Amino acid sequence: MRQIHVEGVGIMRELTDWEMMRLNKLRGPNKAIAPMAFGLGMTYRQYRKLTPEQQRACWEASNDLTRPEGDMKLKRAR
Repeated sequence: MRQIHVEGVGIMRELTDWEMMRLNKLRGPNKAIAPMAFGLGMTYRQYRKLTPEQQRACWEASNDLTRPEGDMKLKRAR
């Protein structure tokens, strides 16, 4: 299982197949933040209390975890 440490927040881990199926069934305003909250082991409310900078770092960590291993295009763009 892959993990990334997000500074000041915690460890973002790769989601399991079961969690991904669960995310696909979600509806409403929490659908966009659910992958980050699940990956950090937080509730939606806890995730929303993070600063915008911390939320952005979580988003980037989630993208890094879900990116295919051979895809270097996004890494070079930063």
